[in-house]
Amino acid sequence: MSILYIGFAINRKYETKYKGISVAGNKMQVNFLKELNRIMDDEKLSVISIFPIAAYPRDKEVIVNRDIIEIDEQSGLNGYVPFMLNIPFIKNLYEIVSTYRISKKLAKNENIDRIVIFNAFPQTAFTALKLKKTYGCKVICLLADLPIDDSIKTRGLQYFLRKVFDSYTKKAIKKMDKLIVLNKQAAQDYAPGIPYMIMEGAVSNEDIKPFIWNAPKEHNIVFTGALQKHNGIVELVEGIKRLKDTDVCLDIYGDGEFRDYVKENAAKYSCIHYHGRVSNEVVQEKQREAFLLVNPRPLDNYISQVTFPSKIFEYMMSGTPVLTTKLNGFTDEYLDTMFFIVDNSPQTIELAVRDILILDEEKLKERAQKAYNLVTEKKNWRVQTQRMYDFMGRD
Repeated sequence: MSILYIGFAINRKYETKYKGISVAGNKMQVNFLKELNRIMDDEKLSVISIFPIAAYPRDKEVIVNRDIIEIDEQSGLNGYVPFMLNIPFIKNLYEIVSTYRISKKLAKNENIDRIVIFNAFPQTAFTALKLKKTYGCKVICLLADLPIDDSIKTRGLQYFLRKVFDSYTKKAIKKMDKLIVLNKQAAQDYAPGIPYMIMEGAVSNEDIKPFIWNAPKEHNIVFTGALQKHNGIVELVEGIKRLKDTDVCLDIYGDGEFRDYVKENAAKYSCIHYHGRVSNEVVQEKQREAFLLVNPRPLDNYISQVTFPSKIFEYMMSGTPVLTTKLNGFTDEYLDTMFFIVDNSPQTIELAVRDILILDEEKLKERAQKAYNLVTEKKNWRVQTQRMYDFMGRD
């Protein structure tokens, strides 16, 4: 196969430098591309990386003119970078037009027969579908982000453009030849009848460390991730506040629309600690040191029903027990690896934490060990990428 990948991958050392970067999304792309490059060996892999920068003035670069960017220094993986004038709204047009120009040359010169795109947004899908029509390339979409507006602040022109982009994305998904989804419900809802495979995510082989049980020195619960409603951050904070008669504290790492809410509660309650957005290395260290990691996503939220929490594998690999709502993405193989709750109400979170507090250390260690074994043996990027490669090549 000769594969063209169109996405938003950037060297991971820049993940906290630019505001437009999704750390989870970038980590997924870089790890997938590294393993895909290894698997393909003598076959041809070309990468286009639309620079994941927020529109000026959120990020300060007005012109993106890099030509080629290093995505991973160890594997020598590079990507072509489309030229962009980084002005609100105009940047999206540049992303589409510039990506198409580069892709058209590559498709012709490299005899591309497979195009893999990260999500079906106009920036990636427009080019892929045009080349499919012109050259007969098969298009496979790694559908990590769905056209669901989870923002509470979009207004005016921004709101209108978001609706236009979402409408295009929904139509584009239905034109894919194959889908790789995080949750089977996404394929069933957005593209019934199109061949798909489930790939919930994975952990980097370089991040896998030997299982070590660190008996927690305090009862600190750690939450890492976007401070969004669909992540259950409000219910979690309210639940921890109900444990004021215990020594439980909550450490929050991340950023998002509910940052002010979290900061206000951290200032008012000594059991709530807000640490902001930190590097992935710091996050992993704090996860390993915690008493409990928590994923309080609401079950009735549509985003929760069609996605898979990207941080859960990182949680499971940490050697720390995990408390999570029982999302539909958790199949039977997960059931004895974590502590599950039936909803994310503050009362349910409070009671679950109280139950875990009285467990002996051996039971906590056993649960953490099972989670570690599952994710490191079956959900690492080498295994998952091989599955995706086989699926992409299948006629």
